[in-house]
Amino acid sequence: MRGVTAMAPRLFVYKMTVDNGGAPCVVKSLLSLAICKPAIRRSATEGDLIFGFGANPVPMSNRLIYIAEVSKDSKELTDGDYYRLPRYALRPDCIYEWTGDGKFRRRSGARFHTHQDLIRDLGAFPSYKNAAVLLSQDFRYFGCKGSCEYMEAYTRLGQYVRALRRNHRVNHDEELYSELLRLKAQVWKCYPQRMSIGSPTDPHDCRPCNADDPTACVEGKGVRHFSHD
Repeated sequence: MRGVTAMAPRLFVYKMTVDNGGAPCVVKSLLSLAICKPAIRRSATEGDLIFGFGANPVPMSNRLIYIAEVSKDSKELTDGDYYRLPRYALRPDCIYEWTGDGKFRRRSGARFHTHQDLIRDLGAFPSYKNAAVLLSQDFRYFGCKGSCEYMEAYTRLGQYVRALRRNHRVNHDEELYSELLRLKAQVWKCYPQRMSIGSPTDPHDCRPCNADDPTACVEGKGVRHFSHD
């Protein structure tokens, strides 16, 4: 078994049912994950990597949608501050606001989600335990231009992505961890600039972004299982 130092990143892998610009949201060279996937938002820290792949059905088709490295700014956004700070107010995924009675509510005219999604996105009053937001300034977002070409070069990863299902558990071994890091390195080499390569796959789809698919945390040691949001 490969030794893992304290600096080894955790690799969060999940499948996206919808890619509509809400989660992740990419605006002005900043990627944010503010809604959906509360388990990732609560757990990921600076230096961890997030891999978003498409779900099985067309048009998502297991495509690589994005890879993002969590930035240090995220540690300051664990208590709903993303929805309070003016510098984030105009971002499309800033869909909640702080009210005078000490609660969050969905903004009038918010593009994504409904009032019923608030507890899942932020958690229940008064703790709002899910009100953590992840930021990345080092990412590659493919959106509609994402492809399945990675499956040819990284066969273990291809099998893994195809098999991801709700309530399905997988042991994450050294080979998978290695392939994910190699994929990230290859993408960064091909696209050396932090960037958005494509636009959202379906910007008009307003369904919750990742309601049904599991999340996997791949740490490169021992066995890790899915955690469900």
